[in-house]
Amino acid sequence: MIVDVDDVLIDVESRELLGQVLEEPYCSLARIWGFKLKVDHQGGGSFRVVIQPTGWQVLDQLRSPNQSVDHGFIAMWFSDATLDLREKGLKPAIRMAGYRSFLVDESLKNRSIDSEIVANIRRARFLIADLHAGGPVPRGSVYFEAGYAMGHKIPVYWTCQQDDLDKKHIAFDVRQYVFTPWGKDPWDAFAKKLSSIIEANEGAGPLKELSTVGALTDPAGVTS
Repeated sequence: MIVDVDDVLIDVESRELLGQVLEEPYCSLARIWGFKLKVDHQGGGSFRVVIQPTGWQVLDQLRSPNQSVDHGFIAMWFSDATLDLREKGLKPAIRMAGYRSFLVDESLKNRSIDSEIVANIRRARFLIADLHAGGPVPRGSVYFEAGYAMGHKIPVYWTCQQDDLDKKHIAFDVRQYVFTPWGKDPWDAFAKKLSSIIEANEGAGPLKELSTVGALTDPAGVTS
């Protein structure tokens, strides 16, 4: 078949992958990528192929540098006001998906907090960015950590309080991303939903079979 992709922005890595997929018959293409590609028949033997947002997400994760790592980095506001979010929401979600969680204030390393943040984001399998700030002013540190992760091809999963979305407390330039909100449903429901999203995108973590045993801790200070 003839495929017209002239108006599609594709980088070198994804063009190679897309080329492999497009060599398959149309039925195979639909089976392999499903709704990740949109194929429009242009008449005759010509088709227009567009990579959907979900497709770009898959491509990004194929290029993720830390596929063998077993922990996710949590970027959030450290406060008594977010203790339940931390202990009943985010950490259980990561544990249920089969991964360990890393929070910089639980690290045992004796070095500056900035160095600890940057080093552990670079080593993380993924990052959870919770943008709740306790008010209308965004927490710049979490935005920085999320941006740093994205710049290094590390997947970012966004969370925030439902009221933050309703009152538009989230910075406009990240509102287009998919958020998993909390604050309306019980913590276990939020944790299960976030865990499902992580596992659907990252696959079940290496500690999945241990996720019901209890908190997981290693000597390096990476905890669940």
